[in-house]
Amino acid sequence: MQKEKGGNQVSGYWKELDHNREETVNSDSYIDTLKRLRARILRVRSDMDIGNLLLLHDNARPHTSIIRTRETITSFGWTTLPRPLHSPDLAATDYHLFDTM
Repeated sequence: MQKEKGGNQVSGYWKELDHNREETVNSDSYIDTLKRLRARILRVRSDMDIGNLLLLHDNARPHTSIIRTRETITSFGWTTLPRPLHSPDLAATDYHLFDTM
């Protein structure tokens, strides 16, 4: 976790969550991942208020299309940052690619 201006960055927690690369990501598996992420943050940083966490993800259907996904994110008190469709910018979730280049 890195301290950023005005808050904490928890992007490193994604690396700790195991995901079967052969599994298709759907809304149910994405919700499960978000629940495991939340539990891990609460376990590792019990002092941190994660009720106002900002979530940045791409516009993949499991992230945005199903009402349950949005309801889960809202129930955690998290806010999803908007990401424009068809943005030419590299998604923040793709930064891990630079390690292999």
